[in-house]
Amino acid sequence: MSELVWLGGVALALLAATWLWRSVRTWKDLGLCEEAAWPLLGSDPAYLLALKPRVQFYREVYRRNRDLGRSYVGVHTANLPSLVLLDPQLVEEVAVKLFSQFPGRSNIFPEDIRKLDPLMDNIVFACGEKWKRLRGGLTTAFSGAKLKGMEAELVECGRALQRKVTSFAREGRPVEVTDLVRVFAIDVIAACGFGVRVDATSGNDSQFARMACRAAAPSFKRKTWAALRTLFPPLTDIFRISFLESEVQRFFLKVATDTVNIRESETRDKVDFLQLLLNIKRNDGGFILLNFINTSMDDNDIAANLFIFFIAGFETTSSAISFCLYELSLNPYVQERLRREVIDALGAQLQNINYESLKGISYLNQVIAETLRMYPTVPMFSRKSSKPCKIPGIDALLPAGCRVDIPIHAIHYDPQYYPEPDRFDPDRFEGSNPKNVPKGAYIPFGYGPRKCIGDYYDYTI
Repeated sequence: MSELVWLGGVALALLAATWLWRSVRTWKDLGLCEEAAWPLLGSDPAYLLALKPRVQFYREVYRRNRDLGRSYVGVHTANLPSLVLLDPQLVEEVAVKLFSQFPGRSNIFPEDIRKLDPLMDNIVFACGEKWKRLRGGLTTAFSGAKLKGMEAELVECGRALQRKVTSFAREGRPVEVTDLVRVFAIDVIAACGFGVRVDATSGNDSQFARMACRAAAPSFKRKTWAALRTLFPPLTDIFRISFLESEVQRFFLKVATDTVNIRESETRDKVDFLQLLLNIKRNDGGFILLNFINTSMDDNDIAANLFIFFIAGFETTSSAISFCLYELSLNPYVQERLRREVIDALGAQLQNINYESLKGISYLNQVIAETLRMYPTVPMFSRKSSKPCKIPGIDALLPAGCRVDIPIHAIHYDPQYYPEPDRFDPDRFEGSNPKNVPKGAYIPFGYGPRKCIGDYYDYTI
């Protein structure tokens, strides 16, 4: 009996070893070039153990393999394979031309996410018909005309920030810019999203601002959840572990529900993101929708998309403004030139500020574009194949469920497209497009039909 147990243990150990060994041979078996990988540890153990930032990992992979003349390379995170695209032409193929074969993001959230994380059941993580339904309704919510209707709220938030900075200057006090633009972003997105006046810029210590910062900040629980979903997905379902903290979920669900109830009892519509969602729910408001796509929304859809609008917009807006001010402080010539053009367009007291006047300041647009090149909103994005397919230029049939990674940050720092990529140079973007840059090489908000739906909104703020 003991011998049978021993033999059984050996057999199981051999099966496990074989499975582990085979799990990191994905690209070798397909005949594609790859980065060497260790079972369970992947291509870079330091990255897997969070000892190396994601940006650094992808830049190192990009540089090593571009120097070898490669247009793609296979890597492994733990035992999970992904194909990293290094050529903008391949990025164009996957994100745009082959979108029907790569329609989804490669995310780690389960399909029945609403059970444990109702607020994460939003357009960012939706797949298939649900994504089409949400995208069909939400696209019009971020048009130029809709954003222009929010002009008054944006200008008022800007005035509050101007008053705050002026008070610091008069008193000669130092300013922690990151904190200041974070509360400004909270004010803007609370006003334009929920129709709520928070006044965080003025120093109002609201629960809304505190919960927003908590929801956006990384936490040990979320890192643990992400690690479990990556390595052992069933465990989060078995032990019913949610991604978001329950207090955060309860707060934003209540805010959304209460605001919707108040809004539905009012006779006059407002101009904000919540109103646009309510119009979609009612199927009115002048939305041009495709008849074959059901664009209806329930209350959870409204709450979840308000939440992602707030969190995604809050983080991207505050980081972009912070990095922009940082680069302006390091480049006084750029700062002075921008200052002169803004004053010429808006007046010394910024009395002429409005949507149209801001659009006309070409150098401001160049400064923002260069900021987003150096500090894109996300360092990379992924797509997942829905069926076996081939990508032109890659001599292999990729299986269904194949993950493809596009390293935005690494591409934006390729000297082939951006000479002296570490130098802040807004003149790269003089005119409508950066000079000599192919499609797929400037993608700060992602690319293709699944790029960030709020890119124009973030750019406007």
